[in-house]
Amino acid sequence: ANAPFVQGIVGINSVKLPVVGPEGEEVLPGRAESGICGAGIWLCGLDFVRKVAEIRRRERYNFVLVGVGGVMTPEDIQAHLAQGADAVQSCTGAMWDPYLAQAWHDRGAGSRMSHPCE
Repeated sequence: ANAPFVQGIVGINSVKLPVVGPEGEEVLPGRAESGICGAGIWLCGLDFVRKVAEIRRRERYNFVLVGVGGVMTPEDIQAHLAQGADAVQSCTGAMWDPYLAQAWHDRGAGSRMSHPCE
């Protein structure tokens, strides 16, 4: 019902899970669960992209799919694109390596894309 109004889907940002210390103790006082991000959710992010890309293809929807979730390396970027993402966003990976996108581009993977200003 909402498909005509959807221009894009971005996912995922984090996964809500219990957070405990080495002995099972609460590490976030008053919060048993928290959003987990970074490399620990990479497979969840990749699975999300694969599933949404398949729905988009099957239903012939026309929206942009941005893959997010555990993108830490140039290979992670390429994997999201290979699963059907139109673009990839990195949060934790870019925080630890501000040159992550440049590293992906330098490997030749970005040469297939045109610059939006050209």
